[in-house]
Amino acid sequence: GIIFNAVISACEKGDRWRSCLGLVLRMQSLQQAPDYIGWTSVINAVAAAGRWRLALQQLAAPRGVTEQNAALAACARGTRWALGLQLVQQMEVKDALSYQTVVASCTLSGCWISTLRLLVALENIATGALT
Repeated sequence: GIIFNAVISACEKGDRWRSCLGLVLRMQSLQQAPDYIGWTSVINAVAAAGRWRLALQQLAAPRGVTEQNAALAACARGTRWALGLQLVQQMEVKDALSYQTVVASCTLSGCWISTLRLLVALENIATGALT
């Protein structure tokens, strides 16, 4: 798995998103799967190619916060702020980057009401009002 993940990461850096997906298929045929670093590279590569739907499809199986944040960034790149909002609401575990990505996406899209709601949610989290 480590070698596959390294190659997937290299493909991401070389803008070879199709190769990333091919490597995932190859790993699956060998009863292996990328770790969170590999999945994040796949999602980032696909998103950078403007394929935000395909990036979101990589979340079909449960993924961690790192992979989900990459998917949020894919939504932002694809100007799909509403999908980003939906995804962040569904995430069981969120971090500051999760909110930052969605806030930036909403702000860039001119969705001020959504931006303000997210900022209030962040303030509540910071003050311990929400868990």
